[in-house]
Amino acid sequence: WYGDHRDLHKEYRRQRQMCIRDRLKDSELASTYLSDGMVKLGSATASNSADLVFDEIVDASKYAAYKFYFYNIIAATNATDMRATFRYGAGAGNIAATHYRGGVAVYPDASGSTVFGNQSSTNYASIVPGVRNDNIGAINTEGIFVPTTNSQGVPSIMCDNYFRTEANTVRNQRTVHIIESNADAVTGVRFYMGSGNITSGSIHIYGIKY
Repeated sequence: WYGDHRDLHKEYRRQRQMCIRDRLKDSELASTYLSDGMVKLGSATASNSADLVFDEIVDASKYAAYKFYFYNIIAATNATDMRATFRYGAGAGNIAATHYRGGVAVYPDASGSTVFGNQSSTNYASIVPGVRNDNIGAINTEGIFVPTTNSQGVPSIMCDNYFRTEANTVRNQRTVHIIESNADAVTGVRFYMGSGNITSGSIHIYGIKY
């Protein structure tokens, strides 16, 4: 009897020690993710704003790429597009180049889903097309941009957008935008509407550490 009782105590202590070790491991993993994962570099909130600009956020010694999130971005003008341009020279200006795009457009509630490519815009990337300018047309996006020069790779922006078009159809569009030729060192990114201002919403940018 007493032998069984002591065995139960030993088993309890062993299980408790295992739980403590597991909690320590979970804590170590969380700490590693926070210190070696994404680092928040900036946020900007629109209030009838012409654009939201993030200058001097690029640090090639620390970050492999940059992740951004749009939260409830609302356009002031109906049926316009959300655009992006790379910045150079510590905010000196926007990079002038042809931006090519391709991707997949999915309509969950309507016909017309499609795959597209070899489309282009001069001096900007059209990352969200034809949006509604009200609350139900709010843009929510997750994306990554890679600010390289043509000697190091291909400057690119990848987007996963959720929005409602001016025709009132829900759309999920996943696109890639590239600049084939760019000799300038990219230092930031600018977001704006093709027509009119950004009424409200916010954008958040994170550096993805090596």
